[in-house]
Amino acid sequence: MYFVFKSEIESWRNQTIRAIAQGEFPEFQPDWWDAQPITPKLPTTIFSINSKAPIFDVYFTGGINEPYSKKLLNILSSAGIQFETFPAIMIDRKTLQPLPLEYEVFHLLEMYPAFDMTITERGIGYIRNLTLTEECLNSKKLMFRAKESANLVLMHQDLKDILDANNITGCLYTPIDQFSV
Repeated sequence: MYFVFKSEIESWRNQTIRAIAQGEFPEFQPDWWDAQPITPKLPTTIFSINSKAPIFDVYFTGGINEPYSKKLLNILSSAGIQFETFPAIMIDRKTLQPLPLEYEVFHLLEMYPAFDMTITERGIGYIRNLTLTEECLNSKKLMFRAKESANLVLMHQDLKDILDANNITGCLYTPIDQFSV
């Protein structure tokens, strides 16, 4: 079974928990969604968070540059996922002081064909009835971008189980048959 994977928008005390990038995200080549290494390497991104709120392994940012914890990165690396990371510093949003948290910006470098486009409905601004090809299902790739819609990251049940067993937080897993945009 596959899931659409992304950071979860969480709330705490009536506020959204998110990491807010400080400054502008720099221009780079190739496109982030191409699943190709970024050149030149990105500089350190500083993220501000509410340090009193729960700490997550993946933070929602509202953008493409999401900080992943070292714990999560180590699990993904051990699972053989191909990715690159860029330095990140987490600071307290009120004091602006660095926090003793180890995070890096995650960039997934795996992209494969996934959807049977004769069944999957895709139009301007929507995707419905995602149907994976037999080849995709049989490949059991653990985590990758869907070539047909590169902003979608798919995760296999086996990797989800590993993340769950390690209490990885901040993740949203939507079963393929329940996903629509």
